[in-house]
Amino acid sequence: MADTSSCRSLGALPDLSIDALRDLSALVSNLLLGHPADLSLMTPALMLGAPDMKAVRDAMLPPPDKSVVHETQRFWRAASVSRRGPSEVSLSQDTSEETAKFTFRLTLDNELGAEMETRLRFVSVDQMSMLKGAKFAARMATDDAVVETTLPLSAKAVGAYVALAHDANPIHVDVRAAKAAGLVGPVVPGMLLCALSEAAYQKAAGIQNATEMKTRFMAAVPVGEATRLVLVPRGAEGAWQQARVFCVTEGNMIAAISDIRGVA
Repeated sequence: MADTSSCRSLGALPDLSIDALRDLSALVSNLLLGHPADLSLMTPALMLGAPDMKAVRDAMLPPPDKSVVHETQRFWRAASVSRRGPSEVSLSQDTSEETAKFTFRLTLDNELGAEMETRLRFVSVDQMSMLKGAKFAARMATDDAVVETTLPLSAKAVGAYVALAHDANPIHVDVRAAKAAGLVGPVVPGMLLCALSEAAYQKAAGIQNATEMKTRFMAAVPVGEATRLVLVPRGAEGAWQQARVFCVTEGNMIAAISDIRGVA
């Protein structure tokens, strides 16, 4: 794969089905033991499921001899944007043999309203098997940290998310594909971990409008495991306008770290 870089308009924001948004919120709410979820920050991720986004989804797939690892994810939205309506979407895309970066910008009435950036890495079986992450240490949490534990992220729950997001990566649902990629079995999509982190932040902070989330993925969460979300306030004097969310596996490994900002 030759190195490529492009920037183009994708036209109006594909229709985000009310049913899809409702189903995603219900799924995340159930996994967090019933806490209501309003995923306003990461909602644009669902636009990738639109039929006219197939070419973009295909570009996110790895070469035939490799698998894809979700390295980082960033969501941002302008705190000042309160209007709703059709947005124009543009895409900046940079790809090489080993990495790919996709930056989506959503503009409403010529005003930048939101951005979504996805960074991927294409790895061999050996490289995949070496991605173990780091242990979560108690010192990473403060006295005012909040801990949320999800229900097990079952194959049914993961399958429901994959269907909503039109995620074509078979390592989330297919045992053979996951093992062929160098994993023990299917793993939870990183975007679902983002959704859980955003919803848990809303609950802990009492803030409905998160404006930015930067997530770094460090290790896989096996399908069927519950996760522990450790939320640490990082604003002035422990305020929740900023927080760090550690997503921790049952084996006490850090699967993802999300830094989130919000407005009261």
